[in-house]
Amino acid sequence: MKRSHKIINILYIVIILALIIVAGLIVHATNKAEWDARESEVWQNGELAMDTFYSYTTLKTAPLTEKEEDNLGMRIQQIPGEHTRSVRITHTESKENEDDAKNQLPEDNQLAARFISNEAGGTEMELICGVEFMGDSYRIILHYDFSDLTREHLSRWRIYAICAVLVLLLGGALLLFLNLLWIEADKNKQFMENFTHELKTPMTTILGYSQMMQNDSLTPEEQDGALKAITFEANRLNNLSQQMLNIFLAQNEKPELSQVDMGLIEEEIKIPLTGLSEKHQVPYTLQMDEATVTCNKDLLYLLISNLADNAMKATVNAKRTFPVLIRGEAKESGYRISVTDHGTGISKKNISRITEPFFREDKARSRAQGGAGLGLTLCQEIAKIHGSNLVISSRKGVGTKVVFELAGGVR
Repeated sequence: MKRSHKIINILYIVIILALIIVAGLIVHATNKAEWDARESEVWQNGELAMDTFYSYTTLKTAPLTEKEEDNLGMRIQQIPGEHTRSVRITHTESKENEDDAKNQLPEDNQLAARFISNEAGGTEMELICGVEFMGDSYRIILHYDFSDLTREHLSRWRIYAICAVLVLLLGGALLLFLNLLWIEADKNKQFMENFTHELKTPMTTILGYSQMMQNDSLTPEEQDGALKAITFEANRLNNLSQQMLNIFLAQNEKPELSQVDMGLIEEEIKIPLTGLSEKHQVPYTLQMDEATVTCNKDLLYLLISNLADNAMKATVNAKRTFPVLIRGEAKESGYRISVTDHGTGISKKNISRITEPFFREDKARSRAQGGAGLGLTLCQEIAKIHGSNLVISSRKGVGTKVVFELAGGVR
């Protein structure tokens, strides 16, 4: 991936996270503002309750009776405040309120508050107003309901969480889509660059030797060498065009699959395998279990032949004469075909790229053998047509094993 694409990815992620964080801060600030406003309202009502108490007791010359405390409580209850749940006036010296006396109650003419849970599981704010009358301390205890705020805040956080998850999912999906587009564009660009290079190299050689052969001063040996070079590069171009056509057909057409006897495949595949063996001077062993598989016979021949050709080339390059093993095994999951060699092997870092178009681990040696780097690409496409993939395991200097699987039943 290009550096510019990586920078865009980072900026995109930063922007998404920043939006989520900012939205979270806005939700928090909104909830806090509502909560603070409700608390401020409660404190103001507490001060009004104290003023009401003193205004009620201004003309009183005797301690408050229980009835007067109840009347005073009803008057304080009328203080504006839709969230007021209850008002109670207590005398701190009474035995009825010993528990209240044990709490940290406010001094006279002061306010104290705490949050408690009510019977319904909601949140209340208990405001205690300390007042004094005729040398005695009284407490005005007001309860205000905060449950509605708690529910609203929780609902707001839930909506925020859902929106944040959706933004992450949609943003992530968009980012993934963009990256896939970039990767595909990079692959197409790389493919065109490699294809152009593969065409340019043999064409340059052919043109160069053609111009050289127009020179009458060439010796017969030089003319013969030039003609062989032209023939070699022309064959390489022909091989390149044929493989490109095969890949195109494999990617854009859906060949018909049918039930084929592997015994028939085993007999017929010996012809191209024997030709390859004689060409590379590398022996092979063919072992196929009896079974019926679902495949396109012509494409399966091409797939096995290409894999065997690669295996024999690797064996020659490693300067070994171990036979290449082509094995077909009837398994419960399907029919598994493997091609194993003891050749040069593939380095671990390149195994994941070995099926890419025009990728070759040893470019010079591959070109010298007429390869275009499309053989395994074509094999992978044929395997996909059969609902499979090439599974490649290899060790450098030890050898390679390529496995794919066909649908089929064991006899």
